[in-house]
Formats: sequence, structure tokens, C-alpha cells
Amino acid sequence: MEDSLTVEDAKAATQQFETDVAATIPDEMVDRTEQDETGVLLPCNEENTYQWTGNTRVFLTGPADEEAMLQQVAESFDNGTYSTDSGRPETIIFGPGGEAAVVSYRENAVAINIASGSACFSLPDDVDPTAEY
Repeated sequence: MEDSLTVEDAKAATQQFETDVAATIPDEMVDRTEQDETGVLLPCNEENTYQWTGNTRVFLTGPADEEAMLQQVAESFDNGTYSTDSGRPETIIFGPGGEAAVVSYRENAVAINIASGSACFSLPDDVDPTAEY
């Protein structure tokens, strides 16, 4: 858990991590990238600790080999792991600041979804954990 991390810092670091993950997809395969401007806080294990969660979608120029693409994303990071344990192919990556991302395909293999979460941090009493940030 990061005691000095603020909601704003957690959001900025996690969105940058999403951008870094998206950058591993070859440019010639990318039509456009859309990153959510806001996210929500989800509780962590310790009382009054939360993580900021966000999402980025990379729309492809056409269908791609799901397994090969997700394996390539996993191999782009020292700690990326490719798995089909959830019943569908996905890659899980951990960032240097405690961020995490689950990378998977959306419908019809024409978009890649990057669902992310920050490191856990203490939330000051005057910050609303139910708001969007």
C-alpha cells in the first residue's frame, strides 16, 4: 500500500501505464485508442484503502490473432503473463508503481480492452470513495 499516493497521482500513474500497454500493439494494427477520462475507486483489503480503476480500448484496423497479440503484449513486459485460465485469452501485467492491467479482446477481435487498477492507497476522510475521478 502507498501511504503518500493521492487519488490524482494514482489516476495519472495508472493512465500512463494503460498508455504504455497500448503502445506495445503495432502501430499498423491500430485504428484508434480511447482512454476513459474518469474511473472509480474500488476498496482494497485494508480499511479505508482504495485503488483507482480505469479502462482503455485499442480499436484495431481489422481482426487479429487474439492469442498471438496477447502473448506479444505479455512478452513486452518483464512480468507479463498470458493465460486462458479464465476461459478466454488474457494477459496480466504489473507496473513499476504497483499498477495492474488485464488485457483482453473485446467482441469480434477488433478491439483490445485494457482494464487497470492503481496501487492501493489510503483515502483521506474528506474524499468521497463513491465519486468518479
